[in-house]
Amino acid sequence: MIYIPHVIISFFLVILHTTILNSFWLHSLGFVLLLSFLIFMACHRPVFESLAIVFLIGFLMDSFSGGPFGLFTSTYFWLFGLLKYSVQFLRLQNTHTIRFLLVFGILFENSILFSAMIFMKTGMSPTSETWLLLAGQIGLAVLFGPAFIRSISRLYGLWEERGSKRKQGEGQT
Repeated sequence: MIYIPHVIISFFLVILHTTILNSFWLHSLGFVLLLSFLIFMACHRPVFESLAIVFLIGFLMDSFSGGPFGLFTSTYFWLFGLLKYSVQFLRLQNTHTIRFLLVFGILFENSILFSAMIFMKTGMSPTSETWLLLAGQIGLAVLFGPAFIRSISRLYGLWEERGSKRKQGEGQT
């Protein structure tokens, strides 16, 4: 039953990132929101619960982005694995740790995207606008990322509390 909010949030964030925010020149904000959700899944949810959602988000991003198929899926799996491993050594209550994870995620994903551009010999190379976009992504991640991750965490806490009260009420009747 916990997969329902994961799927709803995933679809909402991918559609928001690939269509709506691109129309309003807010591409970086959608990127930060999607990455914040992936980091939340890696840091706060069990592996069996979050692996399917990571695959779903990667598959949807590959489908909607128009890039090479499998690029986002493999990037998100690598990022998930690295975060899942590193979380055991970090204190996640610290806001600066969350900011560090977000900046790491942004740099990791963009480095893989840039590597794919170079490897495929598309003739595209990073320009000054690319670096400005990267700086904007990092700035938005530092400002809004921790608040977004905390909001998702509270939302899931309410969801689980509601479910436990519901189970408790069913057991009494």
